[in-house]
Amino acid sequence: MSAVSLLLRLAGPAQSWAGVNLFSTNLVTSIVPTRSGLLGLLACCLGVYRGQDWPTWLADTRLWVRIDKVGGVEVDYQIVAPPPEGHMVYVDRQFILDRAGKLPAAGKQSSARGSSLRGVTNDGTPVTGAYAITKKGYLSDAEYIVAIEHDSHLDALAAAVASPAFCNFLGRKQYPATFPFVLGVSTVSALEVLKTMPVDDPGGSPPRTAREVYKITGDRNYPLATEDNPATDLAATTIEEVRAWQKTRLSR
Repeated sequence: MSAVSLLLRLAGPAQSWAGVNLFSTNLVTSIVPTRSGLLGLLACCLGVYRGQDWPTWLADTRLWVRIDKVGGVEVDYQIVAPPPEGHMVYVDRQFILDRAGKLPAAGKQSSARGSSLRGVTNDGTPVTGAYAITKKGYLSDAEYIVAIEHDSHLDALAAAVASPAFCNFLGRKQYPATFPFVLGVSTVSALEVLKTMPVDDPGGSPPRTAREVYKITGDRNYPLATEDNPATDLAATTIEEVRAWQKTRLSR
């Protein structure tokens, strides 16, 4: 089978695709996976370490996403305490030793109110000082089908996602993908397979007779990158019917 496109399913209790944020302490999530997030996911599967140069060919990857379930937008309210004096903090790819009363990094600045917090670290060390308040958005129970094309390295990507070097997190480390993650490879183009692949529960709530398909070109301005809104040709009503369609048309 000559592979033309690779199909992934991004689903789980939670996922987050931050994209571009205007405020470092208020991290919103897009309702569509971002290009940087998807390429990061592929780099993770390939075994690229933090700070290591990515394979140059990864930038040539073409990505499409179909929204099968939007999910709900939730907000995780977090209070980040400063570390004890002398403890190392990993921030922005470097170790910082001196906290100087606040967390010295973008996205981790002290609260403008100048409040303080008293607590302990996980080893019992007392912590007192300024702290940061962040609100991080995430999607609850969202589901996407990602179709991937690459002129010369699709086989390498297919092998990487089938046996990932690192856990396949969905935007953040605490959000792993649920099974099945890899749907297989197809002999037809990414956009064509997304137009014809059935979805489970096509009625949904609210009912939807079409699934939005996005060509992922960046991390913002999604309406400018939207393909036509194709109706699913096969109206499956159960997950079993969806899996049966995939089994006969996709290959591992």
